[in-house]
Amino acid sequence: MEIWIIGERYRVERRTARWPLVEVYVARDLETDQVVRVKCFAPRLAEDVAFVEMWRDQVTAVRALEAPCVVPILTFGELPNRGLYQVEALPTGIRLTTWAHQIPQGDVLQVVRLVESIAQHMGDLHEQGVAHGALYPGAIFLNETPEGEMLPRFTDWELRALAEAGVVAPAVAGYVAPDPFPDPEQPHTPAADVYALGLIL
Repeated sequence: MEIWIIGERYRVERRTARWPLVEVYVARDLETDQVVRVKCFAPRLAEDVAFVEMWRDQVTAVRALEAPCVVPILTFGELPNRGLYQVEALPTGIRLTTWAHQIPQGDVLQVVRLVESIAQHMGDLHEQGVAHGALYPGAIFLNETPEGEMLPRFTDWELRALAEAGVVAPAVAGYVAPDPFPDPEQPHTPAADVYALGLIL
């Protein structure tokens, strides 16, 4: 593919995934030389006022968080072709889905302790007024601390806005809470994350 630049700063190098109406790329920050992840949303989503408002609100809230368990969203905006984009730090560690295939069969205690840690960190974010809303195993990366514990880091914060717009990746569909939200001004509720964590466990 042709290499292109976003915001005169991020040089897109290759595509790594394609979701419905979303393409994910690896890019390089020309100012810091760091590798980052870029998600580009189709122009159709940019025309969906409800999606844009929900997406911007969620991304803005996540960027304001100060928590080691959040994969930082570095910037976001509009593309020249009327699509949207967001730039994230490249997640480190291994996905929860990968970890689950590596642990010994029947090690229930280890699983429960890990999910307890994930729930605690997500609960800390809830106390700061932010919920994920579309949590699934692929959105959780695990990083080992010097003490040998697994620190969860959360990504893919845009997925609830996508789900509300009718765009649900197959891997996510089984974890999205089915109940309608009573408050349209606050669609991302902690209850949706509790539902997803129960399924993940």
